Amino acid sequence: MKKWVCTVCGYIHEGDEPPETCPVCGADKSMFEELIEEAAPAPTAPASPGATAGSTPTAPTAEGRWECTVCGTLDGGDAPPALCPVCGADSGLFKSIGGPAAQPAPVLGPAPRKTAPASGPKGIDLGPEPRDFWGRLHHRAVAQMLKHHAHPVSVHIPNGVIPFSFIFILLAAASGCRALEIAAQCNMIFVVLALPFVLYTGYIEWQKRYKGFPSNRFIVKILCAAVVAVCAAAVVVWWWIDPAVVHNTPGSFILVNFIMLAAAAIAGLIGGKLVFKD
Repeated sequence: MKKWVCTVCGYIHEGDEPPETCPVCGADKSMFEELIEEAAPAPTAPASPGATAGSTPTAPTAEGRWECTVCGTLDGGDAPPALCPVCGADSGLFKSIGGPAAQPAPVLGPAPRKTAPASGPKGIDLGPEPRDFWGRLHHRAVAQMLKHHAHPVSVHIPNGVIPFSFIFILLAAASGCRALEIAAQCNMIFVVLALPFVLYTGYIEWQKRYKGFPSNRFIVKILCAAVVAVCAAAVVVWWWIDPAVVHNTPGSFILVNFIMLAAAAIAGLIGGKLVFKD
């Protein structure tokens, strides 16, 4: 069966034809290229009588092609990299998808039966569907969240709102404007309400799309998400206990908000690298 690689995001598709659209980035079929498995180098032909004395004929070389089984990043070297540049997986989690190392061994006997694809987005195994109603409902909800990229979409709420809230707090502390303080309060309440769904979909993405691999990058991203959640809740509770906190203790309050903003920025940078593989 042929293999096709999306030139935009690196997604690998198996089939006689490329898909109409890439299920990962949405690129159309014209952005797919066939992934050709290169043949082994041909034996070197004997030197012709007219060859220069002392010269040694060289055989053409072919590079291998490696895919990270955690995040799908492609590498074109003769050997897999020591660490995946995107998710941090080690070389043992790369598989060969092209080049001399990927030549299949001859199979004796009948070809193995193909198993039915797992329910869910391509390349993600969600396991068997539970029998009970709530289990089936959750299983299908997870499939839809992964298919429609619920986490990358929902995470734009805290990542977009937190910076504005921080700016409003600085302006309110400097000017004493109550309207700016109210705007910051409303923004932070919105962030706290959105965070449970953001954290849950992030956990689903990590477990299903990235197989729960505990590399340093994923651990840092999880810790940053926890810091954002704790700081956001603390800011809202602090405001509820002391409505004039921006003016009473501005230094401590601004510091907590700055820590939250920095953690959100770090988590966003790591998430962007995982999505765009750049």
